[in-house]
Amino acid sequence: MSLEIVQRNLLNILEAVADAVTISSATKRCRLVAVSKTKSAEMIESCFSQGQRHFGENYVQELEEKSAALASKCAEIRWHFIGQVQSNKISKICNSSGIWCVETVESEKHARLFDKEWSKHGASSSPLRVLVQVNTSEEENKGGIKISEAPKLAEFIRKECLNLKFDGFMTIGSFDNR
Repeated sequence: MSLEIVQRNLLNILEAVADAVTISSATKRCRLVAVSKTKSAEMIESCFSQGQRHFGENYVQELEEKSAALASKCAEIRWHFIGQVQSNKISKICNSSGIWCVETVESEKHARLFDKEWSKHGASSSPLRVLVQVNTSEEENKGGIKISEAPKLAEFIRKECLNLKFDGFMTIGSFDNR
């Protein structure tokens, strides 16, 4: 897919999002996170040049490589980690340039590790935003904690993790459970 097509499609989506926000009085904030997994740094940079600032990666190695490659060219980029968190990769996520949000926290253990690593790598700027991933469809093949456990984890992050900012819940629903 050419960069021009991607840029044109991105502008159409951003316009549709802006229109939806304008129409809806209930919407207080809306943010498009462009999932950039498997996309080149050049393609991400072209979207950045069109105004897109938030990009999601679900592989730590891609996040590391792309954030390093784009750190100077796209200084205002905001990376979201959207993949399954592995304890041994948390330091690498926190050390990635421009990391802004982790959308897949599903345990106190991982919250503690992110809190500890963020204090070393990024806490001087601002707290790391985290979302608690909730498996609302109760599908065994999807990540996330049970709905009943979500408030407890959110409260743990709010009270115990001073370098993190609980920013909400994340879920991917099932088409079968409408």
